[in-house]
Amino acid sequence: MSAVMLESIEGRAAQREDAAWERACEGIIVAFANGVDRWDDENVLALFTDDGVLDRAGQKIAGREALRKWLSERPRNVMTRHVASNIALKRLSANEATGLSYFTFYRAEGATTPASIPGPAGLGEYEDRFRLTSGGWKLAERKIRVVFECRP
Repeated sequence: MSAVMLESIEGRAAQREDAAWERACEGIIVAFANGVDRWDDENVLALFTDDGVLDRAGQKIAGREALRKWLSERPRNVMTRHVASNIALKRLSANEATGLSYFTFYRAEGATTPASIPGPAGLGEYEDRFRLTSGGWKLAERKIRVVFECRP
C-alpha cells in the first residue's frame, strides 16, 4: 500500500472519530433539553458522569443522588420546552471536551397542549464540560446562565 493511500485512510479514520465525538456531545445537549421537558429523569441522569455537577446560576447540584433529588422535585404541573442552538464544541484531549450552546426557554404553568403563551420565558447559555467514560461521552459539568428574562 502506498504512503498516499495510507495517509488517506488514516485521514478518513480521524475525520470519522472527530464526527463521532461531536455527534455524541451534540446529542447530550439535545437529550438534556428533551429529557428535562418530558420529565424523563432517568435518561437525564444517564447523561451525567457519576460525579457530574449541574450549576444553575450558582446553585451547584453535585453527584447522581443530588441530581436525582433535583429532578424529582421539579413541579410536574409546569410544561416547558428548551430549544438548544448555536452549539460550539472544542476537544481538549482524547477524553475531554467543552461546549457552549444557547437555549431558548418556554414555560406554561398548568398547561395542556396546545398552550397559549406570550413568548419565550428566557434565553441563556449552557457551558458544558464533557468527559469520555467507559459508557461513552457524558456531562461532567453543566453551567446554566440565564442571559435574558422575558417579560409578558
